[in-house]
Amino acid sequence: SPMELATMIVTSWYGFSFFVVGNLLGAVIAFFVFSLTVVSFPLLLDRDVDFVTAMMTSMRAVKMNPIQMMAWAAGIALMMLFSFATLFLGLFMILPVVGHATWHLYRRVIEPEEVAG
Repeated sequence: SPMELATMIVTSWYGFSFFVVGNLLGAVIAFFVFSLTVVSFPLLLDRDVDFVTAMMTSMRAVKMNPIQMMAWAAGIALMMLFSFATLFLGLFMILPVVGHATWHLYRRVIEPEEVAG
C-alpha cells in the first residue's frame, strides 16, 4: 500500500536509498530525453530535416548552453509540479506558455542555417 511504502522510505536506510537513487536515475533519464527534444520538435516544424539531424542538433544546443538548458528544464519541472498540485488544471495555462517559450528558445539558440550534419 502507499502508506507502507512511505513508512519504509522514511524509516529504513534501504527505503531512503531506494528513493534517492530512483529519483537521481529518473532525473538523468529525464534530462537525456529533454536534451534530445528541447529544440528538435521546433526544428522539425521549421525546416525540412530528418529526426536524427534534429535530435543531434538538440543535443549540440544543450552541450553549448548547459546552464541555460538546465535552468529551462528546471523551470519546466517546476511548472509541471504546479500543474500536478492543481490536479492538472494548471496544464491549461502551462502548456501554451511552455510551447511558446520553447519556440523562442529555439529561435535564439539555433542559427538560421545551423543544423548538425
